[in-house]
Amino acid sequence: MGKKSALSFGGQKISQKGIFSIILGVISAAAGFVLIIISGISYGKAGEVIGACGIVAVVTSVLGVVFSVLGAKEEDTEKIPVYIGFIINLIITIAWGCIFSIGI
Repeated sequence: MGKKSALSFGGQKISQKGIFSIILGVISAAAGFVLIIISGISYGKAGEVIGACGIVAVVTSVLGVVFSVLGAKEEDTEKIPVYIGFIINLIITIAWGCIFSIGI
């Protein structure tokens, strides 16, 4: 017997890109939360390293949006993880855009 490589639920496979999108969204949100706390503790003078980490977190959330769009194009897969990942990453991407545009 061959090894099953995909998760299945109710006859349909769960989109691995959707799951990966959710993971990227959670990582970006957690990184943002930690970076905001570090910036607050240092009274806004955290430095370039924290800013660079923030940019990496933005890229992570944008990649999450991309993976959810790619997951939505898959056929015969469960779409709920894709939609959840898309919503999470879109909200986080918009929040990061607001933070960078306001300059917080």
